[in-house]
Amino acid sequence: MMVIGTARDKHTITTTTTTTTTTTTTTTTTTTTTTTTAAIATATATALAAAAATATAAAAAAATTTTTTTTTTTTTTTTTTTTTTTTTTTTTTTTTTTTTTTTLLLLLLLLPLLLLLLLLLLLLLLLLLLLLLLLQLLLLLLLLQLLLLLLPLLLLLLLLLLLLLLLLLLLLLLLLLLLLLLLLLILLILLLLLL
Repeated sequence: MMVIGTARDKHTITTTTTTTTTTTTTTTTTTTTTTTTAAIATATATALAAAAATATAAAAAAATTTTTTTTTTTTTTTTTTTTTTTTTTTTTTTTTTTTTTTTLLLLLLLLPLLLLLLLLLLLLLLLLLLLLLLLQLLLLLLLLQLLLLLLPLLLLLLLLLLLLLLLLLLLLLLLLLLLLLLLLLILLILLLLLL
């Protein structure tokens, strides 16, 4: 018996075994001829029978069963390694406190208005000064006239004029204070812009 063929696979092992039986049939035909030489025929028949027996024994000895089994086992090991890398990104946010653009725009818009207010205040001061001068001149004229006419009335007028002068001085002081405040505001705005 012989093994013919072996199939290989990664996971399936198939073994095919083929058994071959060989039968040897030996037919020996012995023909005996009776002649006058009977002894020769007998000897020949005996030799032929011995040869047939030897051939049969040799055939029986030659009929050997050979069994060859080839088993091939293929083991495939697949190792899958999965590496998971986790990347952590740290974002650092730095918050810086600065003056916003809206406040800057407002300050820039306020600057011309403040300058206009300053100019108006200066004009008012000049007008007040002129009025004071005119009033003083008028008072002097009135005083001269009153001196000529009535001294008591002149004194009353002088008192009134003094009161008016005091009021005007107070107004001037108030205007000066307003100007100083406006100047301080402008300086603060400029400092903020520079920062």
